[in-house]
Amino acid sequence: MSQEKVGDVLSAQGRLDDALTAYRASLASRERLAQADPSNAGWQRDLSVSHIKVGDVLAAQGRLDDALTAYRASLGIAERLAQADPSNAGWQRDLSVSQGNVGDVLAAQGRLDDALNAYRASLAIFEWLAQADPSNAGWQRDLSVSQDNVGDVLAAQGRLDDALTAYRASLAIAEWLAQADPSNAGWQRDLSVSHNKVGDVLSAQGRLDDALTAYRASLAIAERLAQADPSNAGWQRDLSVSHNKIGDVLSAQGRLDDALTAYRASLAIFEWLAQADPSNAGWQRDLSVSHNKIGDVLSAQGRLDDALTAYRASLAIFEWLAQADPSNAGWQRDLSVSHNKVGDVLSAQGRLDDALTAYRASLGIRERLAQADPSNAGWQRDLSVSHNKVGDVLSAQGRLDDALTAYRASLAIAEWLAQADPSNAGWQQDLARITERLRAAAEAMSATKSGWWSRLWRKNGKGGKGASAG
Repeated sequence: MSQEKVGDVLSAQGRLDDALTAYRASLASRERLAQADPSNAGWQRDLSVSHIKVGDVLAAQGRLDDALTAYRASLGIAERLAQADPSNAGWQRDLSVSQGNVGDVLAAQGRLDDALNAYRASLAIFEWLAQADPSNAGWQRDLSVSQDNVGDVLAAQGRLDDALTAYRASLAIAEWLAQADPSNAGWQRDLSVSHNKVGDVLSAQGRLDDALTAYRASLAIAERLAQADPSNAGWQRDLSVSHNKIGDVLSAQGRLDDALTAYRASLAIFEWLAQADPSNAGWQRDLSVSHNKIGDVLSAQGRLDDALTAYRASLAIFEWLAQADPSNAGWQRDLSVSHNKVGDVLSAQGRLDDALTAYRASLGIRERLAQADPSNAGWQRDLSVSHNKVGDVLSAQGRLDDALTAYRASLAIAEWLAQADPSNAGWQQDLARITERLRAAAEAMSATKSGWWSRLWRKNGKGGKGASAG
């Protein structure tokens, strides 16, 4: 068995370090061949593929800079091959795939403008290929995926109209493919995903009725796929996600009973998945998120006891996940959010001591995350929010000195964020809200002290007159 095939098996098993070793051994061999015969296009292409496989593992390990180096090495070879034979559709596709790989890493690094350039370079090639052979379903699907990649970056940049245009271009192709081969489950799933992406943008634009239409189109496909293959966990998860997206829109529309029905349909599937594979962290997280969504609706309905039960079910799962992988910042943040949701209900129930315990548990996690990555604005904002929640409970308990301390800690972070990005309206609003909280707490403190001094003065004054008269 070749080193590359060994690497493929190891990668599929999740043994990424071993896979990387195998792929690098294959890469070294192919480098020797390519150097020995630079005019051999086959050897050059093999070398390009080896760089991609190395990059794939590095990307999966989160080593994005190294992955980018590998992908760019592949891209350089693909560019030379495509330039040497512009009519070779295979070389052109390889070049487009390489551009897409580079774009994937740049997007993951948050370098969205650069990612968009890479994706558009890839898109231009796929458009040429699809036009050259309109009947080639593979080229058409590649073009659809490329449109999605462009749309994803545009959506992340907040350019929602442009993102919608890209997603609808992808949707049109996905519809054509699905109609051309209704029995192709892959094409059907692609169409379902396209409807979801369109729905996501429409939802972000506040066009909730249109978003609901898109999500229900996706749901109908997901239901057919799940019914056709009930044992397919992927189809089942897709169906659960569709129910959740519909629930999100219904909740935003204030249709809480309908939203609860959708969320519970999703929950039932995630429970089945989580029970079928208890070691699958992804299924467990999905289940926890599902409990949270149900808790949110129940809380909005004023059913606080039921909401607390849902939130605690979610919390138990996140605690397990966070303990299983303490280095996973995502799991740690999820746990922090879960503590806050429990705290919110306890606070609404007037159980302030218990709420404070929950909020402080969240605060402790967020302090660790913020210290581990001081430049992460998201972690810093989370920490600011936690200080606020602690301050709110302390204020409600009349512990104004402690509340002021918490609010000031929150304010310091909010000021730093607002100064770091003056154009960020969210940071500016956070700063205004925290400043108002601090002002109110300070005024309450002043009024309390003023009242105490007044009462003391009146008491001493009366006592003095009495003594004098005596």
